[in-house]
Amino acid sequence: QAAGPVKAREAIGDLIPLAASPDRLLAIAALASMTEIADEQALPTGQALLGSSDLAIRKAAIALVAKFPDRARTIAKQQMDSSDERLIRTGVELLAKVANEEDLTFLGRRLRDPRAGVKISVMTALNGRVPADHRADLAALMADPNPLVRAVAARTDPGR
Repeated sequence: QAAGPVKAREAIGDLIPLAASPDRLLAIAALASMTEIADEQALPTGQALLGSSDLAIRKAAIALVAKFPDRARTIAKQQMDSSDERLIRTGVELLAKVANEEDLTFLGRRLRDPRAGVKISVMTALNGRVPADHRADLAALMADPNPLVRAVAARTDPGR
């Protein structure tokens, strides 16, 4: 835990295997330290853990990968090409953390995804910054057959 705050780059080699520890708290602490250090050697580990079934580990991996915005964009878009909804949603969340205007437009196109979970993740990601050319898509979701999608659409701020 001390490696992160002091930015001890030499500790990365020791932290990488700890991030895969069966001890969940140890793995999360290792990821947090690697995120603070922000050394590119940790990027493959973060990328691998984006697929974790553990939400806290996925969130920590997203934070780590987002430290490298250009690579994060590529990784997020690769995940969004998956057929696995959890990977797609993780990709949406990652891309939202590093998004520029072009990325927001890319995310906006996903408002038309047939899966409710993906639509909800995209609305959450775009909250307050929905691109103008996708606001009609957001408005259409207020009439979606899924009540949860409708509820999220009604509470999503399109922004200015």
